[in-house]
Amino acid sequence: MRADTRQAGQGHDGGRGRAKRARRGRGAVARHDEAVIEAEVRRLANTMRPYGVLRRDALERAAGAAGWHQGGFDAALRAAVRTGAFKQLPAGFYRDADRATSAC
Repeated sequence: MRADTRQAGQGHDGGRGRAKRARRGRGAVARHDEAVIEAEVRRLANTMRPYGVLRRDALERAAGAAGWHQGGFDAALRAAVRTGAFKQLPAGFYRDADRATSAC
């Protein structure tokens, strides 16, 4: 009779199946984080719409970002600029990119 040399918790694949499931889990987490940021970008856009231009701190207050997860506002603001939803202006101001430049 052969002695089982596998370590505790490892299946017949030597633990590779667990690692594969963990990688798949990280992908699900990344997709969730991306969906959260997209939702927060939409919230920022909806907040900005009536104003057109706001300072960063005013946008954060108006959006109620104090209740968001840590770093959520900054990540959403960066994503809004990166995707072209917002344009970053001098002195800490941001503009809704849908607004005509001459309106500012």
